[in-house]
Amino acid sequence: MSTETENVNERADELAARGKHKKALAMYLKSNNHQKAGEMYEQLGQVQSAVSEFSRAGNHQRGGELLRSADMAKEAGQLFIKAGNLKEAGEVLEEAGQLVEAARQFANV
Repeated sequence: MSTETENVNERADELAARGKHKKALAMYLKSNNHQKAGEMYEQLGQVQSAVSEFSRAGNHQRGGELLRSADMAKEAGQLFIKAGNLKEAGEVLEEAGQLVEAARQFANV
């Protein structure tokens, strides 16, 4: 990571710590820090945007957890599958009434 990017991230961290989530978000997006951008979107209550950024960061598990808590079970199940957490994917899909897909995931555990 370049020094400039590190400086942007440090400044964004300071803004986030002071509760200035929108400004911090803009800086994280500028520096392509998708994990931190997802965290800021989460703080701002923008679940879909948070999930998108967590997915870009490769954190499918966190995206799945957010979707699960937002009652978006089918989408959550798909992200848990991407994260390799087949048991949790099966549980979420079962809760959503997606019994055939849930059974497939449990069969692969």
